[in-house]
Amino acid sequence: PTTAAVAGGSEVLLLVEDDPSLGRATTRVLQKFGYDVVTAPDGQAALDYMRSAPAPPDLVISDVVMPRVNGPEMWQRMRAAGWNTKVLFTSGYTARDMREGATLDPDLPFLPKPWNVSDLLRTIREVLGAPA
Repeated sequence: PTTAAVAGGSEVLLLVEDDPSLGRATTRVLQKFGYDVVTAPDGQAALDYMRSAPAPPDLVISDVVMPRVNGPEMWQRMRAAGWNTKVLFTSGYTARDMREGATLDPDLPFLPKPWNVSDLLRTIREVLGAPA
């Protein structure tokens, strides 16, 4: 599908990405489609944001493998703190690569890298529209 056929939104998204150039590019795309984007360079920064934010984001889009606090560990800490924010994980690592680092619950939404804009936007809408 073309990006014109994929809906954007106005929700607040927390983008957790340790690659600065990918984070900037993703932020620009999401903002172009109407989203309010907050960024964090790793899971610890995302947790710090969640503690200080006036309201939780509607969705956390997170890389899986990151320094300091990886995506799955961040997710576990969010749940332990009682935050029920929806999450979408993304990674360029294969399942075999992740065995060496972060492991991801197969029931959590996942979008492999490299993704295209249409896939990203469609998956965001699917995750936001899914029951909690």
